[in-house]
Amino acid sequence: MERYLIKLPKRCPDDQEQPLAKKTKTEAQPSASGSSIQGATVSAFGEPAGLSLADIEQGGDPSQRVEKALLESGVADEMEDDEDDEKGPAPEESDYDASFSENSREVLAHLGVRHENANSWSEILLTLCVGLPMWEYLDSLKDFLQKCTWRSSWRPASLSPTGDFLLINDDWASHDLSIDEKWAAFTQKVKELSGDKIEISSLVKPSGPLNAVLTTQWHFPTWVTESPFYGSTMDHTNPSLRAQFAKFKHDPHVKTQDTLPIRESFTRGGVQWDKHYANWPQIKETCLEFTRWLNRNSKIIMIVGEENVRGWLDLIELDDTVEAIKVKFNLDLPIFGETPCLQIIRSKLTKEIQQIVLFSFHSQYFFYRDISMRVRAWHDLLWNAAAEWANIKPAKPCFFLRQSDVKQSSGNNPKRAGDKYGFTQLNLARSLRAREKKTGILFPDFVIRNAFRKTINKNPTWTLTADPKTGSFLCGIFSLWQQKIQATQSTKEYQMSDAGRRQFSVAIDTLAKSKNAAVEASKAARQTEEYKASDSNKNRLQKLSRAHAAPKNKGPEKMRALRKVKQVVELLTADPDTLTPQQNFNRSKLENWDAENANQQRLFFSRHVAWWAPDCPSGLRYQGDGCPDEDTFDYEGTYHPAVVMDRNFRAGEKEKMCI
Repeated sequence: MERYLIKLPKRCPDDQEQPLAKKTKTEAQPSASGSSIQGATVSAFGEPAGLSLADIEQGGDPSQRVEKALLESGVADEMEDDEDDEKGPAPEESDYDASFSENSREVLAHLGVRHENANSWSEILLTLCVGLPMWEYLDSLKDFLQKCTWRSSWRPASLSPTGDFLLINDDWASHDLSIDEKWAAFTQKVKELSGDKIEISSLVKPSGPLNAVLTTQWHFPTWVTESPFYGSTMDHTNPSLRAQFAKFKHDPHVKTQDTLPIRESFTRGGVQWDKHYANWPQIKETCLEFTRWLNRNSKIIMIVGEENVRGWLDLIELDDTVEAIKVKFNLDLPIFGETPCLQIIRSKLTKEIQQIVLFSFHSQYFFYRDISMRVRAWHDLLWNAAAEWANIKPAKPCFFLRQSDVKQSSGNNPKRAGDKYGFTQLNLARSLRAREKKTGILFPDFVIRNAFRKTINKNPTWTLTADPKTGSFLCGIFSLWQQKIQATQSTKEYQMSDAGRRQFSVAIDTLAKSKNAAVEASKAARQTEEYKASDSNKNRLQKLSRAHAAPKNKGPEKMRALRKVKQVVELLTADPDTLTPQQNFNRSKLENWDAENANQQRLFFSRHVAWWAPDCPSGLRYQGDGCPDEDTFDYEGTYHPAVVMDRNFRAGEKEKMCI
């Protein structure tokens, strides 16, 4: 995945180099600020009586009701983080320096791994290795890592601080003379191959020394930076590099580089390099040759992002004298669709280890609040261990865990309350509580105190205790929020405010309306000339026309077609414990299909399948679809692009498949 700035609506990066790890959707949909609090009881004069813990645990969509209450009461303001994703690195942790013991216990708790009295991140990671007999790999691996940490000849430093490029305006910074020489020839060749379409000064130079003990391999840079010209890859003003900066800072022993050092704007669905540059195959191969040269003497290589991981063998020079050995970690956690692993590159003749290769999701992946806390904890462990091997103390050992509750950019749309305020801590609480319910394992108090440090610090009078009914400290957080909401809404000042008056009037108005009021309002809106001429109406009519032309009563044929699809077969045969709640929900639907009524079946199809139609030739084929061509799709060997099982189709995705 390239470095890019995420814009709302924010879910998992789906069209662009999406990691294969499955995600659970937990974020409530934003609602207008004038909405009443659905499900809350109303007093005689229209004042909502508030939400109880029972409402939060049992009623319809409790998190949405709490979210609305937080907004209306103003309590949501405390959840707004000071950090702006568009303004470079995150601020330092405020006056809190947790010990290794505290940080490691937190990471291990989220991972669900027991390791008593750990002394280092490296020790924890290596104990998770499987398939490492002491007499073959493990001793030589430990010896290799000790050399990485202490052998001076393996630890060259940058000629100048890697962050100083921001002070240079007319040339690239010089961190290594060999790279300087190679870079000059490389940039000239890329410019010539592009037909002078690429401006040399916009190319992004590797940071750090050529033979660095630790190398991080990114994909490509974007224009989100304070230094768009004569830039270096380790650019802490780019949001994507925030993770590396949080772990390694500008350490002089680390080399940071892009596989494609060509600035491009992020494009959902992927940059169409071959359409931008006529000689793209030659340009790409030139970049890969340069990357392999850069990695030739690197000891530890961190490959970042799915695009890089898929083609990692193209990034490292492997000849007939060496072999790559996959070492899996004993962790039931899908990373890039399989068990987490590292690769050992060693001599076939002497068995001496020459390099190790690590694999990480792209840092922007963790800006989405609903990413699994286990996945976050794994990446904190992985990056922390890599830092230790390079003799670097990780600056923020729990950075990826903390990214679960940072403020997200709202796209400057004040009408979208959920986006404006982020409700980051609420989303985190909901996600963790869902995990407690699923696993039956409650998080200890120190994990909750760390995760909700911002909220607790802003409310110094709060006393965090476990909920007496469930024993959950998370429910204790919900109770404290509820108390604050009720205290705020009960004041005369709030009741006389615009927000209070609006809330009470809406609550009374809602009781007076018939249940069909929204339907009638929608019908009336569709009769206006403005709506009839709008793009929304044109799209609606186009969809109706397609639906009218589609074959009717083909539900059984469509279900038979869907059950052939590879991702559906894998979903139905997978261990339920390895699936996300969304996947388990979809699996239950498929297994109990005959119990669903016609409307429920149609809704499931619309959320997860794009069917073949004359204007959707890439859709899923089914018997009687009217297509004159033979269905030649490889269902057993290829994932069908018109089917999603780990989530729902998002707005506009199906339309992109149409011609």
